[in-house]
This record gives sequence, structure tokens and C-alpha cells, in this order.
Amino acid sequence: MHLAASRITLADLAAQLNLSTATVSRALRGDEVVNEETRTRVNTLAGELGYSPRRASRALSQSGSTLRKGFGLIQPLNSFAFEDPLLLDFVGGMASRTLDFGRLFHLIPTEVSQEERCYDTVLDLDYLDGFVLLNARPTSDWRIDYLQSRGIPFVMHGRGSENTIFPCLDVGFRRGHRLATTHLIELGHQAIALLNSLPGTLAAAEWEAGYREAMATAGLSVRANWMLQGPKTEEFGYHATRQLLQSEPSPTAAIYSNVLSAKGAVQALSDLGITIGRDFSLIAYDDQLPGAFYGVPITTIFAPCRPMGSRLVELLDEAVAGESPELLQDRFEPELVVRSSTASRADGP
Repeated sequence: MHLAASRITLADLAAQLNLSTATVSRALRGDEVVNEETRTRVNTLAGELGYSPRRASRALSQSGSTLRKGFGLIQPLNSFAFEDPLLLDFVGGMASRTLDFGRLFHLIPTEVSQEERCYDTVLDLDYLDGFVLLNARPTSDWRIDYLQSRGIPFVMHGRGSENTIFPCLDVGFRRGHRLATTHLIELGHQAIALLNSLPGTLAAAEWEAGYREAMATAGLSVRANWMLQGPKTEEFGYHATRQLLQSEPSPTAAIYSNVLSAKGAVQALSDLGITIGRDFSLIAYDDQLPGAFYGVPITTIFAPCRPMGSRLVELLDEAVAGESPELLQDRFEPELVVRSSTASRADGP
């Protein structure tokens, strides 16, 4: 006996076919990863049962009712995802602005291996009008193709290229690190290290590019052992800084691409008896946290996460309203906030 059509879900189809929900979802959208026989089975049963993941919203539309759904961020989990103060700032800005539009903002955690399945399920449940995408990829990003193929509005934090044709907020990853590196060079530093985030994101690639551009412009060499990548944790910042200072030659300054690794660096330098500013110059990404967070006044690349989160939601709301993607591209210009953690080499020993 079949279920009533209005109650059919993706999970029901999957159970009757003895398939995973991810496979059923891919089959329904014609993904060739699923073989033709399985696609036919899935679509045949869906037709027999009258399955449609967006039936409820269409019915409301046809009756003249309006369903104002929420906005969402699907956040893959890892051991340090929710330790990052910047993520919390982003979410705070997005949630507050979403409320202004009479909507709720949904933060949806998922295992990294189940990210696509999570998108499938959220779309099947049909309670969001659009998505904010963080951690843009440096080249192709399957999330963009996935949402565009379904006509689901989204906005991206970061911009991959000048040819981008989707709503996005360019936050100047490359420009910020070029500015920071140039500042250190102007202070007389030549041995400058970069402690970056893990590879695989647009931010990490652009941060490295900005650093390399500034070094090349000044005619300075970049040593492989001066460029370290790791998770956004104090532990990484602590151990990576100690590793840097044991290298030959050791750098006299470093740029840290996230606040937690910078905080770890401060502790490492303190343990080694190295005075920040006088003996070693340090720049951190983000200026949202008080000096007490680090224990010393830190020169920072200004990244106003809460306002950026708010702006992302504004762009998404316009995308949902049907505005052209070409008109939904904005940018934040990074600024350097200079404090005592950076000093001229002439001021050192």
C-alpha cells in the first residue's frame, strides 16, 4: 500500500527502493553518477507516488498564500569549527539581519562526509529560501553547481574570479595579506613567514597569493619552511611558531591568517622569552577581538565579520526577490590597523 502523495518524502522513496537518500536524490536530478537502470527505477516510483519535494510551497503559492522561509548556512564539522571566533561573529551578523527581514537564520552542522546529503535533505524538507556559502573553494565548487542547477538562491563569501556571475561578497583576502606583507617590508623585515589555514579554500589560496605578490614586488625570496599551513587552533599557532624560530635562517616577522593561531603564537613567543614588536613582529587576521584576547596589542588586518555577515544576508534577500546576480556583487576593502606588535628592524637588537 502506497503512502499518500502529500506525505511522501525522499526517505520514503529510498526505503521502498532499498537505496540511500543521496542516491535517490541524485537519480531524481539525472546525475549520471547513478546508473541508468537505477535512475529509471527511482523516477518511475516517484511518478507513481506523485512525489515532489516542493509540493507544499507550490500549493501555498497557488492558493495565494506566501510562505516566508528562512536562510541557512550548512557548516561542515571538524574538531575546531566552532572554536573560531570569526565564525561566531559571522553567524551573529547573519542571524540578526535575517530577523530584520522577518525570517529565521538556520545554522546547520553536518559531518564533512555528509555535506551533500545534508543539502539534499534540507531541500527536501523545503524550509529555506536560500543559503549563505562560506569557505569558498579556490577553483570549482560543487555547491555552486548544485544550487544553480536547482534554481536555489545563494550568496558566496569570497569571490573566485572577475568572471564570477553569482551573488558574492569579495572580502579582499589577497589584498589584505599583500597590505600586511608590504607593511612588514617597509619596516625593514626581509625574512617574513606566513602561517596559513589548511589548503582547499579560496581564502588560504588568496592569502598566500597576496603574501607572495608583496614579497616578489620587493625582490624578496620566499622559503618553503617559512610557509606553514594548519588548522585554526591555538595549538597549531604555538607549535608552528616554535618550529619557525628553529629554522635557519629564522624569520623576523610573521603573518597569521586566523586569530586562534595568532593567540598560540603569542604564548609561544612568551615562553621563549621573545618580546613581540622588539624581537619579533606579528600580524593577525581580524580586528574584532580586544587586545586582552591576545594579551598584547596586535597589528591586524581589519575584517569586520559581523557587518560582512549582515551584508551577505542583504545580498541573499535580494537574490531571493529575483534581482540579477550581476547586480549582487559587493566588496569590503581590507585595512591594516597598526599596533605595537610590529616594529622596525632598526628598533630591534
